[in-house]
Amino acid sequence: MKFLKTLLIVAIASLFSTQIMAQSIGDYIDVIYLKNGSLIKGIIIEQVPGATLKIQTNDGSQYVYQVSEIEKYGRELKTGTYAMSAAANTPTPETPRTPKAFFSKKKGYFGEVTFLGGMAGMGLRVTNGYKFGRLGYLGIAVGFEGFRSNNDNRQPLYDDYYGGLGFLGRRGTSPFATVSLVYSGDMGRRRITPFYQVELGYGLNLNQYSDRYYETYDYATGYTISYNYQVRNMGGPMGGLAFGVKLNTQKRVNFKLALDARWHTNIADPANAVGGFNNGSEFNLDGGAGIRFGIGF
Repeated sequence: MKFLKTLLIVAIASLFSTQIMAQSIGDYIDVIYLKNGSLIKGIIIEQVPGATLKIQTNDGSQYVYQVSEIEKYGRELKTGTYAMSAAANTPTPETPRTPKAFFSKKKGYFGEVTFLGGMAGMGLRVTNGYKFGRLGYLGIAVGFEGFRSNNDNRQPLYDDYYGGLGFLGRRGTSPFATVSLVYSGDMGRRRITPFYQVELGYGLNLNQYSDRYYETYDYATGYTISYNYQVRNMGGPMGGLAFGVKLNTQKRVNFKLALDARWHTNIADPANAVGGFNNGSEFNLDGGAGIRFGIGF
């Protein structure tokens, strides 16, 4: 009889301890605090001391983080009360923030598609390059752009007591094939961070021949004479500077929105009175402010 009582007590104690253990495992969740402000919740399934931690989230995704990226890690009650910090090894009764995790490429090749618009013209560019670090993106951008020429060819105005002579150019848009060297950098480590970009390149004017409009006005006689003639376009150097914000997402995609200032040139060879060229070169500079939207990978 005494033996049966002892066996019953042991069985009840074992069942009670098992329930407590199951409850303690079920009520807690592992938490990793990253130095960039992100917080990852799940189950730590692998740990390499002094090197990496692997955590599995509720949706089944698995993430690996270097120890250098981690601020602290530990276990939290599912109700939101933090239980124990593994880094500090002290209880901290607080309700931590839960910012969304985002992906940010550390190093490696990157690609981007950029849409351009504004006073300088419209265009589309594709950029490929290599990221050396947060402040170092170096790439080559190839594009097709329509540059506006606000004043295609303006000559000096001469005016005196006897009369005057003025020349006005024709406003228009020419298609350019462009290639640029691009350097950019992120100015922060957050999910939304400011960024800058500088670029220098060359644009080939695809509108090889274009018309010019000239108007001559004589103040003495009051007569105005206007005529057209052709120029041969070659294109020329171009560049730009942009500042904006970058949004990093949870996937391997980011979005950019920026204001920019772009400039372009066109070296042209005007025809003479009988239609021949090789009369010297004209160097025309145009540009203006604009806006750009990019999708990065």
